[in-house]
Amino acid sequence: MMHKKPLLAIISTICIGGLLVLFNRSNSELGKGFVVASFYMMLRYAALVGGIVLLFAYVFFRRKISSSFIFIFMTTLNLAVCFSAVVLYFLQQANREWLHDCLLNGLVGVGMIICMQLGKR
Repeated sequence: MMHKKPLLAIISTICIGGLLVLFNRSNSELGKGFVVASFYMMLRYAALVGGIVLLFAYVFFRRKISSSFIFIFMTTLNLAVCFSAVVLYFLQQANREWLHDCLLNGLVGVGMIICMQLGKR
């Protein structure tokens, strides 16, 4: 039987991706994709800070948060930000500096996956 919490986190991440696609057609004075780029930057920093805070909470307070919805959601979000940065880099839509910044999200996401696996013991 599949757990509901990872499924909810995946659905939430897909909904956020849908919002990015929905707002892609904005005609701003700053450029066609300015709204999407600024939303992606804010989402990246929010996911990074949220993931680091949850990792510290897991490591220092030893609470059973590794199976909570917010922990799984932040894990999925950090990995999605990293994956999208890699795809954008290979499609030549992002530069190497942006890729390196977003790989930090991937590192936090992998650390959170390790915490989830350790929390199952």
